[in-house]
Amino acid sequence: MPVPNLEIAKRTLNFYYLLDISGSMKTNGRIQALNQSVRQSIPKMVEASKTSPNAELLIHAITFGSTADWHVYPGVAVEGFVWQDVCASGATSMGAAIEKFCDEVEKNMPPRALPPVLVLVSDGHPTDDFDRSLCRLKGTPWGRKAIRIAIGMGPRHEIDWGTMERFMFEMDFQPLHAANSADLADYIRWASTVAINASSAGSSSGGDGLAPHLPAAPLPQTIIECGDVF
Repeated sequence: MPVPNLEIAKRTLNFYYLLDISGSMKTNGRIQALNQSVRQSIPKMVEASKTSPNAELLIHAITFGSTADWHVYPGVAVEGFVWQDVCASGATSMGAAIEKFCDEVEKNMPPRALPPVLVLVSDGHPTDDFDRSLCRLKGTPWGRKAIRIAIGMGPRHEIDWGTMERFMFEMDFQPLHAANSADLADYIRWASTVAINASSAGSSSGGDGLAPHLPAAPLPQTIIECGDVF
């Protein structure tokens, strides 16, 4: 007796960029590098999506300067995703960006969605109540289940690593450091491929546990003493 051709329903995988566009991102071409790196990540994300045929990958982006705003909303299917460049100005409302994410997932996340992926890219220190917003993220089920990746831009000594580490609570690797545009592009590409694969593979039960383990991040390809340094 022939087996009927059953189509498995796709589950939604939501990928969120939390992107710092504060005034300090004007320094040494950081905002240009950010725009370029996000654009360059798109083909790799499309490839990763094709390897997970039962997941529908949607891209969202929240930018934060003096305010936090949706830059890509609602989520766009990765196959049709086109990045619109952002400009840098203002303060660093990182907490407000987390609040926007929490508002969204608490109201609109489908019950059968895969754990979301959050990629935070920042070069500075929050100027709002980050800790209060972080408490809300920890108390939100989809916030606890999310794969959270923090990428620090700029000279290592200028980055608030304590904030980046707290954002990645209960993850099993450390925040990443992008000292130049090549590092940033490598890390965003890595985040947008292995995190997708890990989320898709690690939550067949609906994502009721902690975020799955991720492979080690790539080492920076080069150490640059001058020139292309943020």
